[in-house]
Amino acid sequence: MTEVVKLYKITSGKNTTPAKKKYRKAKQITWKAGQWHSVPRGKVRWRGKDVRGRQLCTNTVIHAFETVDQVIDFFDKHPTIFNRRSVLWEAEGRIARDPDGNLINDGQKVGCTSLRVIKRVRPNPLRR
Repeated sequence: MTEVVKLYKITSGKNTTPAKKKYRKAKQITWKAGQWHSVPRGKVRWRGKDVRGRQLCTNTVIHAFETVDQVIDFFDKHPTIFNRRSVLWEAEGRIARDPDGNLINDGQKVGCTSLRVIKRVRPNPLRR
């Protein structure tokens, strides 16, 4: 099992992460401090195709960030996903591995098999 590491998570102002219609099996998650969330194991279908292992930008992982700078960069590049009411959380989670054993990390965000938020980051750097 992968070790638990410190991460960061963005949620809406209502402490949820969105469930977009295009992500058919993705569910809206309501985040509460200390509560773990995880994604199921096993064979996954994504947009009508079988997904081999876990991959970013699918419902096979929970997205998180390793640094606050990565969060701010992502936030600036994707203003339609999050807004100034969004909440930044300190979190901890287990970063998933791809079928070759590499951590799922694209240099901007990571994909986790399980994650929990710990506390809100104050002052919130997303409200500038």
